[in-house]
Amino acid sequence: MNEATAGEVIHRREGSTLRLELCQPRRRNALSPFMLRSLRAALGTAETDQDVRLVVISGAGEGPFSSGYDIGALHQETPDDIGATAVATAEHEIDATVQAIRRLPVPVAAFVRRYSIGASLEILAACDLRFCAPGCYFTLPALRVGVAYGVTGIRRLSRAFSEPALSELIWSPRGVDAERARQLGIVHDVVPEPPTSFLDARLEHLSNSPRAVVGQLKRNLAAARACHEERDR
Repeated sequence: MNEATAGEVIHRREGSTLRLELCQPRRRNALSPFMLRSLRAALGTAETDQDVRLVVISGAGEGPFSSGYDIGALHQETPDDIGATAVATAEHEIDATVQAIRRLPVPVAAFVRRYSIGASLEILAACDLRFCAPGCYFTLPALRVGVAYGVTGIRRLSRAFSEPALSELIWSPRGVDAERARQLGIVHDVVPEPPTSFLDARLEHLSNSPRAVVGQLKRNLAAARACHEERDR
């Protein structure tokens, strides 16, 4: 798979905010291994650039957040084995990207237009703040595509989403709409279009926050979650 078909991540710096846009319109912003690596590289830039105070991830332009992991990419990256090797590749790329978001010492916000499907929900769940436009929907389409979602992915989602939220994402035939997603905590708020001015006002205090304090808060939250998960085992 070449870069033209694997998509790209568009970087846009606005003051202390770094905007990262998933761009692969031909595949509805599907997450290819190349795109996930590009996203991690962009997050690495934010990690080392002391002037970045906030990262916002979205789909490019008016496009969706993402249609999920790019299944077609598996056939091109691992043509001789679309079984365990392909699944391991997907798991590695998704987990590495989730960890890159979590360890970033600045807040990461996500904004969803139209939909977030499948593995892209793991990217969404890793973000510190999550917003969507009216009319969005969210779903884990395991039943429709005939592939059981793995334990590792569900475990990652359960760190951010409640059991009722996960149940609706998996079992609802129509997915979860924007308002229901807000009620379930899949997103923190539904933002009117165009979102830029609203999000800028909502997140302004974060773009001016000291990185050291934010980084410590994120580490403390991660440690608290880890203790909670250990207690529930």
